[in-house]
Amino acid sequence: MDYSNYKEADFIQDESFVNWFKGKDADNNARWESWLEINPEKKETVENALRFLSSLNWDDGVFTDDDTEQAWESIRQALQLSGETAIPGPIVVQADSRFQGWRKIAAAVSLLLLAGSVYLFMQRYNREVRYTTGYGNTRKIELPDGSLVTLNANSTLSFFPHWDGTHPREVRLQGEAFFSVLKKPGAGNAKFRVYTSYLNVEVLGTQFNVKERRGNTQVVLNSGKIKLNSNLLPASDTLIMKPGELVQLSGPRDTLVKKIVNPEVYSSWRNNVLIFNQTPLYEVATLIEDTYGLKVEFENEIQASKTITGNVPAANVDVLLLALSKSFNFRISREKDLVKLKTNPYK
Repeated sequence: MDYSNYKEADFIQDESFVNWFKGKDADNNARWESWLEINPEKKETVENALRFLSSLNWDDGVFTDDDTEQAWESIRQALQLSGETAIPGPIVVQADSRFQGWRKIAAAVSLLLLAGSVYLFMQRYNREVRYTTGYGNTRKIELPDGSLVTLNANSTLSFFPHWDGTHPREVRLQGEAFFSVLKKPGAGNAKFRVYTSYLNVEVLGTQFNVKERRGNTQVVLNSGKIKLNSNLLPASDTLIMKPGELVQLSGPRDTLVKKIVNPEVYSSWRNNVLIFNQTPLYEVATLIEDTYGLKVEFENEIQASKTITGNVPAANVDVLLLALSKSFNFRISREKDLVKLKTNPYK
Protein backbone atom coordinates (compact mmCIF):
# COMPACT_ATOMS: atom_id res chain seq x y z
CA MET A 1 0.00 0.00 0.00
CA ASP A 2 1.36 3.43 -0.96
CA TYR A 3 0.80 5.89 1.90
CA SER A 4 3.16 8.59 0.57
CA ASN A 5 0.32 10.93 -0.44
CA TYR A 6 -1.85 10.30 2.63
CA LYS A 7 -3.15 13.26 4.62
CA GLU A 8 -4.41 13.13 8.22
CA ALA A 9 -7.96 12.24 7.18
CA ASP A 10 -6.66 9.36 5.00
CA PHE A 11 -4.72 7.83 7.89
CA ILE A 12 -7.63 8.29 10.29
CA GLN A 13 -9.88 6.23 8.01
CA ASP A 14 -7.36 3.50 7.18
CA GLU A 15 -8.20 0.26 9.02
CA SER A 16 -4.57 -0.90 9.24
CA PHE A 17 -3.49 2.45 10.64
CA VAL A 18 -6.29 2.45 13.23
CA ASN A 19 -5.35 -1.08 14.28
CA TRP A 20 -1.76 0.12 14.73
CA PHE A 21 -3.08 2.92 16.93
CA LYS A 22 -5.06 0.36 18.96
CA GLY A 23 -2.04 -2.00 19.13
CA LYS A 24 -4.10 -5.00 18.04
CA ASP A 25 -1.58 -6.85 15.85
CA ALA A 26 2.16 -7.12 16.53
CA ASP A 27 3.00 -7.74 12.85
CA ASN A 28 0.89 -4.78 11.75
CA ASN A 29 2.53 -2.60 14.42
CA ALA A 30 5.98 -3.57 13.16
CA ARG A 31 5.03 -2.78 9.56
CA TRP A 32 3.85 0.73 10.47
CA GLU A 33 6.87 1.47 12.66
CA SER A 34 9.16 0.32 9.84
CA TRP A 35 7.25 2.43 7.30
CA LEU A 36 7.52 5.51 9.47
CA GLU A 37 11.29 5.02 9.81
CA ILE A 38 11.58 4.89 6.02
CA ASN A 39 9.30 7.92 5.56
CA PRO A 40 10.31 10.44 8.25
CA GLU A 41 8.82 13.32 6.23
CA LYS A 42 5.35 11.95 7.16
CA LYS A 43 6.06 12.00 10.90
CA GLU A 44 4.15 15.21 11.58
CA THR A 45 1.13 14.06 9.54
CA VAL A 46 1.08 10.69 11.32
CA GLU A 47 1.41 12.30 14.76
CA ASN A 48 -1.50 14.63 14.01
CA ALA A 49 -3.65 11.68 12.97
CA LEU A 50 -2.68 9.69 16.09
CA ARG A 51 -3.41 12.72 18.29
CA PHE A 52 -6.85 13.02 16.74
CA LEU A 53 -7.61 9.32 17.20
CA SER A 54 -6.58 9.59 20.85
CA SER A 55 -9.32 12.16 21.41
CA LEU A 56 -12.11 9.76 20.40
CA ASN A 57 -14.10 7.13 22.28
CA TRP A 58 -13.69 3.85 20.42
CA ASP A 59 -16.12 1.13 19.39
CA ASP A 60 -14.43 -1.82 17.66
CA GLY A 61 -17.37 -2.16 15.32
CA VAL A 62 -17.02 1.26 13.76
CA PHE A 63 -14.56 0.33 11.03
CA THR A 64 -15.49 -3.31 10.50
CA ASP A 65 -19.29 -3.43 10.32
CA ASP A 66 -20.22 -3.94 6.67
CA ASP A 67 -23.68 -2.51 7.25
CA THR A 68 -22.30 1.02 7.76
CA GLU A 69 -21.27 1.44 4.10
CA GLN A 70 -24.49 3.30 3.30
CA ALA A 71 -23.78 5.80 6.04
CA TRP A 72 -20.27 6.30 4.67
CA GLU A 73 -21.67 6.99 1.21
CA SER A 74 -24.04 9.64 2.58
CA ILE A 75 -21.19 11.29 4.48
CA ARG A 76 -18.89 11.28 1.44
CA GLN A 77 -21.58 12.90 -0.69
CA ALA A 78 -22.29 15.56 1.95
CA LEU A 79 -18.60 16.42 2.26
CA GLN A 80 -18.16 16.61 -1.51
CA LEU A 81 -21.15 18.94 -1.80
CA SER A 82 -19.67 21.20 0.88
CA GLY A 83 -16.38 21.45 -0.99
CA GLU A 84 -14.36 19.40 1.53
CA THR A 85 -12.02 16.58 0.67
CA ALA A 86 -14.01 13.35 0.44
CA ILE A 87 -13.38 10.92 3.29
CA PRO A 88 -12.69 7.38 2.14
CA GLY A 89 -14.92 4.72 3.59
CA PRO A 90 -14.06 1.35 5.13
CA ILE A 91 -13.31 -1.77 3.09
CA VAL A 92 -16.06 -2.13 0.51
CA VAL A 93 -18.21 -5.19 1.09
CA GLN A 94 -21.69 -5.84 -0.23
CA ALA A 95 -23.95 -4.18 2.31
CA ASP A 96 -27.41 -5.08 3.52
CA SER A 97 -29.82 -2.25 2.73
CA ARG A 98 -31.31 -2.42 6.24
CA PHE A 99 -29.70 -1.81 9.62
CA GLN A 100 -30.74 -4.70 11.83
CA GLY A 101 -30.41 -4.74 15.59
CA TRP A 102 -29.09 -2.32 18.14
CA ARG A 103 -25.46 -3.22 17.44
CA LYS A 104 -25.72 -2.06 13.82
CA ILE A 105 -27.57 1.10 14.82
CA ALA A 106 -24.90 1.86 17.42
CA ALA A 107 -22.17 1.25 14.86
CA ALA A 108 -23.83 3.60 12.38
CA VAL A 109 -24.27 6.32 14.99
CA SER A 110 -20.64 5.93 16.08
CA LEU A 111 -19.58 6.19 12.47
CA LEU A 112 -21.59 9.37 11.94
CA LEU A 113 -20.08 10.91 15.06
CA LEU A 114 -16.59 9.95 13.89
CA ALA A 115 -17.19 11.40 10.44
CA GLY A 116 -18.48 14.61 11.97
CA SER A 117 -15.34 14.81 14.10
CA VAL A 118 -13.17 14.24 11.02
CA TYR A 119 -15.10 16.94 9.18
CA LEU A 120 -14.47 19.45 11.99
CA PHE A 121 -10.84 18.35 12.13
CA MET A 122 -10.41 19.02 8.41
CA GLN A 123 -12.13 22.39 8.79
CA ARG A 124 -9.57 23.40 11.41
CA TYR A 125 -6.75 21.74 9.47
CA ASN A 126 -7.53 23.73 6.30
CA ARG A 127 -8.24 27.06 8.01
CA GLU A 128 -6.30 29.95 6.54
CA VAL A 129 -3.87 31.79 8.81
CA ARG A 130 -3.94 35.58 8.42
CA TYR A 131 -1.68 38.28 9.85
CA THR A 132 -2.63 41.95 9.53
CA THR A 133 -0.77 45.05 10.69
CA GLY A 134 -2.24 48.45 11.42
CA TYR A 135 -0.90 51.84 10.44
CA GLY A 136 2.56 52.52 11.87
CA ASN A 137 3.12 48.91 13.00
CA THR A 138 5.32 46.11 11.68
CA ARG A 139 5.34 42.43 12.63
CA LYS A 140 7.82 39.55 12.40
CA ILE A 141 6.29 36.22 11.39
CA GLU A 142 7.84 32.75 11.32
CA LEU A 143 6.30 30.55 8.64
CA PRO A 144 5.71 26.79 9.06
CA ASP A 145 9.01 25.96 7.29
CA GLY A 146 11.07 28.32 9.45
CA SER A 147 11.25 31.10 6.86
CA LEU A 148 10.88 34.61 8.28
CA VAL A 149 8.68 37.46 7.11
CA THR A 150 8.70 41.07 8.30
CA LEU A 151 5.28 42.50 7.52
CA ASN A 152 5.19 46.25 7.00
CA ALA A 153 2.43 48.54 8.26
CA ASN A 154 -1.06 48.40 6.71
CA SER A 155 -0.40 44.95 5.22
CA THR A 156 -1.84 41.43 5.27
CA LEU A 157 -0.12 38.06 4.87
CA SER A 158 -2.18 34.87 4.59
CA PHE A 159 -1.45 31.18 4.02
CA PHE A 160 -2.73 27.69 4.77
CA PRO A 161 -0.60 26.42 7.66
CA HIS A 162 0.12 22.77 6.91
CA TRP A 163 3.29 22.57 4.79
CA ASP A 164 4.22 18.89 4.62
CA GLY A 165 6.66 19.01 1.68
CA THR A 166 4.27 17.49 -0.85
CA HIS A 167 3.19 20.87 -2.27
CA PRO A 168 4.88 24.23 -2.88
CA ARG A 169 4.99 26.66 0.05
CA GLU A 170 2.54 29.46 -0.79
CA VAL A 171 1.58 32.78 0.79
CA ARG A 172 -0.55 35.71 -0.35
CA LEU A 173 0.44 39.32 0.30
CA GLN A 174 -1.46 42.59 0.34
CA GLY A 175 0.76 45.52 1.19
CA GLU A 176 4.50 45.13 1.80
CA ALA A 177 6.75 42.49 3.33
CA PHE A 178 10.39 41.44 3.47
CA PHE A 179 11.00 37.70 3.03
CA SER A 180 13.93 35.63 4.23
CA VAL A 181 13.17 32.22 2.72
CA LEU A 182 14.89 29.01 3.78
CA LYS A 183 16.05 26.76 1.00
CA LYS A 184 14.58 23.29 1.34
CA PRO A 185 16.04 20.09 -0.18
CA GLY A 186 14.29 18.57 -3.16
CA ALA A 187 12.98 19.86 -6.46
CA GLY A 188 9.41 20.97 -7.09
CA ASN A 189 8.26 20.45 -3.51
CA ALA A 190 10.77 23.01 -2.23
CA LYS A 191 9.35 25.94 -4.19
CA PHE A 192 8.21 29.02 -2.30
CA ARG A 193 5.62 31.30 -3.91
CA VAL A 194 4.32 34.76 -3.03
CA TYR A 195 1.07 35.77 -4.72
CA THR A 196 -0.04 39.39 -5.18
CA SER A 197 -2.92 40.77 -7.22
CA TYR A 198 -0.98 40.95 -10.48
CA LEU A 199 2.47 39.46 -9.93
CA ASN A 200 3.70 36.13 -8.56
CA VAL A 201 7.14 35.50 -7.07
CA GLU A 202 8.72 32.03 -7.10
CA VAL A 203 11.89 31.25 -5.17
CA LEU A 204 13.96 28.43 -3.68
CA GLY A 205 15.88 30.34 -1.00
CA THR A 206 16.62 34.05 -0.87
CA GLN A 207 15.86 37.47 0.60
CA PHE A 208 13.61 39.96 -1.16
CA ASN A 209 11.09 42.74 -0.64
CA VAL A 210 7.58 42.71 -2.15
CA LYS A 211 5.38 45.78 -2.19
CA GLU A 212 1.84 45.98 -3.55
CA ARG A 213 0.22 49.39 -3.20
CA ARG A 214 -2.26 51.38 -5.27
CA GLY A 215 -2.34 48.87 -8.14
CA ASN A 216 1.47 48.76 -8.44
CA THR A 217 3.57 45.73 -7.54
CA GLN A 218 7.29 46.07 -6.87
CA VAL A 219 9.86 43.36 -6.13
CA VAL A 220 13.44 44.06 -5.04
CA LEU A 221 15.91 41.18 -4.72
CA ASN A 222 18.55 41.35 -1.96
CA SER A 223 20.12 37.92 -2.44
CA GLY A 224 19.56 34.65 -4.30
CA LYS A 225 17.47 34.28 -7.45
CA ILE A 226 13.74 34.51 -8.07
CA LYS A 227 11.34 34.09 -10.97
CA LEU A 228 8.47 36.47 -11.64
CA ASN A 229 5.37 35.76 -13.66
CA SER A 230 1.78 36.87 -14.01
CA ASN A 231 -1.23 35.18 -15.58
CA LEU A 232 -2.16 38.62 -16.94
CA LEU A 233 1.03 38.84 -19.03
CA PRO A 234 2.41 36.75 -21.91
CA ALA A 235 4.69 33.87 -20.97
CA SER A 236 7.55 35.75 -22.65
CA ASP A 237 7.31 38.39 -19.90
CA THR A 238 8.48 35.92 -17.24
CA LEU A 239 11.64 37.33 -15.65
CA ILE A 240 14.52 35.86 -13.69
CA MET A 241 15.80 38.41 -11.17
CA LYS A 242 19.35 38.76 -9.86
CA PRO A 243 20.47 40.49 -6.64
CA GLY A 244 20.30 44.27 -6.85
CA GLU A 245 17.45 44.32 -9.35
CA LEU A 246 14.05 45.97 -9.02
CA VAL A 247 11.05 44.88 -11.08
CA GLN A 248 7.80 46.80 -11.12
CA LEU A 249 4.42 46.09 -12.66
CA SER A 250 2.00 49.00 -12.73
CA GLY A 251 -1.54 47.67 -12.92
CA PRO A 252 -2.86 44.63 -14.76
CA ARG A 253 -2.15 45.81 -18.32
CA ASP A 254 1.35 47.28 -18.03
CA THR A 255 4.65 45.59 -18.88
CA LEU A 256 7.35 44.60 -16.43
CA VAL A 257 10.06 47.21 -15.89
CA LYS A 258 13.46 46.17 -14.51
CA LYS A 259 16.35 48.31 -13.23
CA ILE A 260 19.43 48.14 -10.99
CA VAL A 261 19.02 49.60 -7.47
CA ASN A 262 20.45 49.50 -3.97
CA PRO A 263 18.18 46.90 -2.30
CA GLU A 264 18.70 48.33 1.19
CA VAL A 265 16.96 51.55 0.18
CA TYR A 266 13.76 49.58 -0.46
CA SER A 267 13.86 47.27 2.57
CA SER A 268 15.39 49.52 5.24
CA TRP A 269 11.93 49.98 6.76
CA ARG A 270 12.25 46.56 8.41
CA ASN A 271 14.99 48.09 10.61
CA ASN A 272 12.81 51.12 11.41
CA VAL A 273 14.77 53.36 9.04
CA LEU A 274 13.61 55.08 5.85
CA ILE A 275 16.35 55.74 3.29
CA PHE A 276 15.66 58.46 0.73
CA ASN A 277 17.83 59.08 -2.33
CA GLN A 278 16.67 62.07 -4.36
CA THR A 279 13.12 61.01 -3.54
CA PRO A 280 10.38 63.49 -4.57
CA LEU A 281 8.27 64.68 -1.66
CA TYR A 282 5.06 63.54 -3.35
CA GLU A 283 6.44 59.98 -3.12
CA VAL A 284 7.21 60.56 0.56
CA ALA A 285 3.62 61.75 1.00
CA THR A 286 2.32 58.55 -0.58
CA LEU A 287 4.54 56.48 1.72
CA ILE A 288 3.22 58.36 4.76
CA GLU A 289 -0.38 57.72 3.74
CA ASP A 290 0.17 54.02 3.01
CA THR A 291 2.25 53.37 6.13
CA TYR A 292 0.80 55.67 8.77
CA GLY A 293 -2.69 56.43 7.45
CA LEU A 294 -2.12 60.18 7.22
CA LYS A 295 -2.97 62.15 4.09
CA VAL A 296 -0.39 64.83 3.24
CA GLU A 297 -1.26 68.00 1.34
CA PHE A 298 1.31 70.43 -0.09
CA GLU A 299 0.80 74.12 -0.66
CA ASN A 300 1.69 73.79 -4.35
CA GLU A 301 3.28 71.48 -6.92
CA ILE A 302 6.68 73.10 -6.52
CA GLN A 303 6.78 71.93 -2.91
CA ALA A 304 5.64 68.43 -3.85
CA SER A 305 8.36 68.05 -6.49
CA LYS A 306 11.27 68.87 -4.18
CA THR A 307 13.53 65.92 -3.39
CA ILE A 308 15.00 64.57 -0.16
CA THR A 309 18.15 62.53 0.48
CA GLY A 310 19.02 61.01 3.83
CA ASN A 311 17.99 58.56 6.54
CA VAL A 312 14.98 59.13 8.80
CA PRO A 313 13.74 56.98 11.73
CA ALA A 314 10.56 55.20 10.72
CA ALA A 315 9.15 54.18 14.11
CA ASN A 316 7.38 57.52 14.67
CA VAL A 317 5.64 59.50 11.93
CA ASP A 318 6.00 62.71 13.95
CA VAL A 319 9.79 62.40 13.69
CA LEU A 320 9.48 62.04 9.93
CA LEU A 321 7.22 65.11 9.68
CA LEU A 322 9.62 67.08 11.86
CA ALA A 323 12.50 66.11 9.54
CA LEU A 324 10.53 67.42 6.55
CA SER A 325 9.74 70.61 8.44
CA LYS A 326 13.38 71.29 9.30
CA SER A 327 14.74 70.29 5.88
CA PHE A 328 12.33 72.36 3.78
CA ASN A 329 11.26 75.14 6.13
CA PHE A 330 7.69 73.86 6.28
CA ARG A 331 5.05 74.80 8.80
CA ILE A 332 3.03 71.72 9.71
CA SER A 333 -0.65 71.74 10.65
CA ARG A 334 -2.51 68.53 11.48
CA GLU A 335 -6.24 67.95 11.66
CA LYS A 336 -7.06 64.35 12.57
CA ASP A 337 -5.67 62.32 9.64
CA LEU A 338 -4.87 65.28 7.40
CA VAL A 339 -1.41 66.88 7.45
CA LYS A 340 -0.84 70.21 5.63
CA LEU A 341 2.66 71.41 4.74
CA LYS A 342 3.10 75.10 4.02
CA THR A 343 6.15 77.31 3.63
CA ASN A 344 7.02 78.98 6.90
CA PRO A 345 6.99 82.76 6.22
CA TYR A 346 8.90 83.59 9.42
CA LYS A 347 12.17 81.87 8.45
